[in-house]
Amino acid sequence: MAGPWRSLDIETVASGMYVLKCKPGFWRLYFSVIDPRRRILLLLAVAKKKWKRNPNDLTKASRRLGDYQCGRARSCEVRLNE
Repeated sequence: MAGPWRSLDIETVASGMYVLKCKPGFWRLYFSVIDPRRRILLLLAVAKKKWKRNPNDLTKASRRLGDYQCGRARSCEVRLNE
């Protein structure tokens, strides 16, 4: 991969929820795949301060996914590469 990042790593952190880590970058993106068209719902973007994941981040992301699933939050479509 070109650029300053050596690798991108996607981990499953909960049922239906994933975290994208860019190494050696300083951020993490929490997301969920929301439909058969494989669209993603960005739940939380975190600039990490330590190597270990903050458990509060997973709690925040889970709450936001629950809000979306229950209709308390909406999504916004963003198109890339068009």
